[in-house]
Amino acid sequence: MPLSEESDPFGKQQKQPCTGATTAAEKAGTTDAQRAAAPAFFFLPALPGRSHCTACSSQRPPRTICSGQHPAARPAAYHASAARLPYASIQQTAAPYCTACTLPALKQPALPAALPRLPDDAAREVMPLVHEDVRILDTSTAHRTAPGWVYGLPELHGTRAALPAAARVAVPGCHATGFIAPVAPLVERGLIPKAAHLSVTSLTGYSGGGKKMIAEYEGERVNTALNAPRPYGLALHHKHLPEMTAVTGLDTAPNFVPIVADYYAGMETIIPLDLAALGITAQAVADTLADYYAGQAMIRVHPLGEGTDGGFLAANKLAGKDTLEIFCLPNPDGTQLQLISLFDNLGKGSSGAAVQCMNLMLGLEETKGLAR
Repeated sequence: MPLSEESDPFGKQQKQPCTGATTAAEKAGTTDAQRAAAPAFFFLPALPGRSHCTACSSQRPPRTICSGQHPAARPAAYHASAARLPYASIQQTAAPYCTACTLPALKQPALPAALPRLPDDAAREVMPLVHEDVRILDTSTAHRTAPGWVYGLPELHGTRAALPAAARVAVPGCHATGFIAPVAPLVERGLIPKAAHLSVTSLTGYSGGGKKMIAEYEGERVNTALNAPRPYGLALHHKHLPEMTAVTGLDTAPNFVPIVADYYAGMETIIPLDLAALGITAQAVADTLADYYAGQAMIRVHPLGEGTDGGFLAANKLAGKDTLEIFCLPNPDGTQLQLISLFDNLGKGSSGAAVQCMNLMLGLEETKGLAR
């Protein structure tokens, strides 16, 4: 959910180069054959504090080049699940290079997959230059509705089957995930008409705002406004709206208000439904979602009216997890319903989703390295 240009989709900027040493945690439970078979990845995190590319001395923002055998989610190097991944360590160059100087490596067909972490405009510029045999998982918003890209929410019908052969995968946005997961099945099954105009409110921890916002919240508190939840995107023009509309199949973008609050991680997305106006029942909604996600490892649907903690749902309840839970909470007469998605903005809303898609692309166990 980028809050600014400096947003980090994995929650924290990498601060030190990787040593290349395989840690005990990475080796645990992993055979030499598994490590030898682990594919190479290319990761392009922004490198703060540098203004010139080592290779070409340009003013373009420098980025580190990572190559070799990389843990499946050192795209999730900032995520708790990284230590559990069964892959050899990354080899990372010490010198900072700009995006342009990384392109020769990205053009090589020997590189089996890449997970660039680039701003939207840079992602659009770089992707056409990447060798067609290099498989991309793009974490920016640039390609989430682009033709030829698979939207990386495996639980949606048809997506899991498409991922093993996919060459271009767009990792979903966090707020978008919270909206799409409960709404898309209801539109697909005809309970919500495509012409419906929905509303959604989504509460997030400040980690989604990247290093600048994290520093603002965790540093000396000089701005008392940070003590209270803060709605933003109030012009109703959030960058996740196109995917929220396109992937659900709705004709009209929802009325969407995101809110950032003073806690680190966790997301709670709330969609109110007027059941009487839609001509459906609360039980039908709950049953449809339960059937749609039956047997899914990373998404759980609670029975109708159940699952809260004494009537409360803390937005950070699933922080550190890569799962998503859906709650169907009706009013007493069954004419209204709150659909609620609860998950970690850094997990199922970001790096956890990237790892899940990458596992499926590479023929690995879907939940490998993910926290449930």
